[in-house]
Amino acid sequence: MWHTGETHGFSGRVGFYTANGFALSGDGDPPSNGALTVDNNAVFAEAFLQYQSGATRLRAGRQTVNTPFINPADAFMIPFHVEGLAFRHTLPMDVTLHAIHLDKVKNRQEDQFDDAGAFVTGRLTGTPAQTDGVSVLGADWRRKHMRLQVWEYWFWDLFHLFFVQGEVTLLPDADVRPFLKFQFGREDDVQAAFLGTVRSTLYGAQAGVEGYGALFRVGWNYIPTEPGTFRSGSFLSPYNFSTDALFTNSMMQGLTVKPTVQAGWAVKATALYRYGEQWMVKLSHAHYDLPEEVGGADSAETNFDIRYRFQEMLKGFSVRYRFGVITADRADERFADHRVQLQYAFTIFE
Repeated sequence: MWHTGETHGFSGRVGFYTANGFALSGDGDPPSNGALTVDNNAVFAEAFLQYQSGATRLRAGRQTVNTPFINPADAFMIPFHVEGLAFRHTLPMDVTLHAIHLDKVKNRQEDQFDDAGAFVTGRLTGTPAQTDGVSVLGADWRRKHMRLQVWEYWFWDLFHLFFVQGEVTLLPDADVRPFLKFQFGREDDVQAAFLGTVRSTLYGAQAGVEGYGALFRVGWNYIPTEPGTFRSGSFLSPYNFSTDALFTNSMMQGLTVKPTVQAGWAVKATALYRYGEQWMVKLSHAHYDLPEEVGGADSAETNFDIRYRFQEMLKGFSVRYRFGVITADRADERFADHRVQLQYAFTIFE
C-alpha cells in the first residue's frame, strides 16, 4: 500500500494485492474449495484519488466501501473491491451522509474487475448482462447509546433495495448493558428488470447483553415467500458472502447466500468473550428454515472462533483460528471448514 502526501486536500493511494492458492483450489481429494483464491492472484485492487476538506471526502477509482450490502468480505486475503465514486460528509448533528456510484466490482478470489451488473446477473442467473452500475445513498446517525441508519441501493435495470436499521443500548453507563436492534428491508424490480419481477421483504430483530468483556446475543430474521417472483421472494444481496447486515449470518452461510431460495426464517445465538487486547473467543449456532414448497431446505451451522493479538515487539501480528460445520437436509450443503489466519500489519514509514 502506497500513500501520497496531501496537497490542497488532494491525495492518492495505490494498493497491490497478491495471494496464492497453493493448488488447493484445483482438482483432487479432498474436493476443491471454490472460495479459495485462484493460483498466483495479483492485482492493483486499490488505486484512487481522494479529496478531503474538513468533514467532506470524495474518492474516485478502485477502493473498498463499507455499507450494509456492499463491503469487503471477511477472511479472504484480497477483499471485495469496487471501482467508482464514493462521497462522504459528516454533519454537526452526528449524521454521516453517503453517496456512491460504482461501475465495476472485483470478487474476492478474482484477479480482475467486472461490470457491476454483469457480476450480479451472472451470479444470480448464470447469464451476465451489463447495466449502468449501482448507485447508493445512505444516512447514518450515531449517539452514545443509539444508532439509526437508512440506505437505498439502485441496482440499475435489476432492483431497488431500501434498508433501515436501528439500535439502542439500555443502561449505557452500567457495567452490564442490554441492547436491542431491529432491521427492515424491501426490494422491488426497476427499469428493464432483467431478473423479472423482484419483490422481497426482510424483517430482523436482535437482543443481547454485554459487559465485563463478554457479550451474548440472539438474532432473528424472516423473509416471507412471494410466489411468482424472482426466486420466490428471495432477498437479494449479490455483493456479499455471509457478510451483509443480516443478524443471522454465519461463517459459511446465511439467508441471502443460500444456493436455492433466499427466503424463510433464521435464528442465531452468539457468545463472545474478550480478555484484554490479546484474546477473543466466540461460539455461535444458527438454524435456517427455508420452505420446501419453493425449493428450500433446513440447515444449521455451528462456528468457533479464537484470536490472539501479540503486543509489544510483535504488536500488529495476530493468529486466528476459525471452524465451522454445516448440517443440512441436503447432502450437498453439508460442509466443514477450518481456517487458520496469520496477519501482520506494520508501518514502514511514519
